[in-house]
Amino acid sequence: MPTQPLDRYVDPTHDEIEQAARWLVSGEFGRAMDAFTDTDAISSLAWVTSNTSLVDDHAAVFDAWKAAERDGRVDHSSISPDMFRAQLGKILILDVLEEGFDGRYRLYGTKVSDACGRDWTGSTVSELNRTVQTGLGLYFRSCYRAVAIKNAPLLAVHRSPHWIAVEQWSRLILPLHAEDGGLSRFLVSNLPINQREMTQAQVAKMEERVRRRQYPSSLLK
Repeated sequence: MPTQPLDRYVDPTHDEIEQAARWLVSGEFGRAMDAFTDTDAISSLAWVTSNTSLVDDHAAVFDAWKAAERDGRVDHSSISPDMFRAQLGKILILDVLEEGFDGRYRLYGTKVSDACGRDWTGSTVSELNRTVQTGLGLYFRSCYRAVAIKNAPLLAVHRSPHWIAVEQWSRLILPLHAEDGGLSRFLVSNLPINQREMTQAQVAKMEERVRRRQYPSSLLK
């Protein structure tokens, strides 16, 4: 599987997403990371079973999610943004699309949108990737697909592209289900690690980049 440089976007195929996701599910993180990028963009990947290794904000979200678990599943109706008032600006909620191959942002926390220059509420993960044009598209989408397959929380930390006002993001992705038992949403605690000092010109360039038109996938080579 070809690797993806951090500043060059390649639209991942379903087969590529599925293969990387299966590596994640089986704990073959090295193989998945090699497929994601040819830089050191991915800092760490781990399946989470308790809050012991989590920082406070991640731990608070994990504990609320775990407390709502019944028979190995958490119903999305039992999770409300009001449960995470202290973390709300760093919370993402996505509607699951295509069995986790994609997702649509239902909620996009303000602290996240402020750092990346745009509120992506209503957009899909694939639309975001095609717009910002980085090499992290396969990484994002296979992480979500892996959580859908394994039905377990995944902690994923990556280095941001140089034009974003945060050096790294730490994402805790947790699965949520509908009443019929099917996977319906992803709950994500998305924490910024180290703010970057940016000039007005750099901020303007970031905002221009994230608002540019989306390129058709057929044109992305």
